[in-house]
Amino acid sequence: MPTDLTRAVYEETHWQASRNPAMTDKLLHDEPEIHETWMRGAMLDRLGAPQDCKAPATFLLASGSAWTTAADLSVDGGHTGWV
Repeated sequence: MPTDLTRAVYEETHWQASRNPAMTDKLLHDEPEIHETWMRGAMLDRLGAPQDCKAPATFLLASGSAWTTAADLSVDGGHTGWV
């Protein structure tokens, strides 16, 4: 069962996942140099999408993550691998 904090964060932010991609797509279309800059740091040769966070978020909301504490779950397409 999700914690109250997890549920509150989800309820406050889940709507953004459906809106931010459109804003990002417009930005990348209007300013192609930003797309080029972001792609230089894209280890998987693509930019992330909201659905890339679905499985990790589902795991964290599920009972299977009950024993998970102080974990660093990077969902960044390998970006931290460049560091």
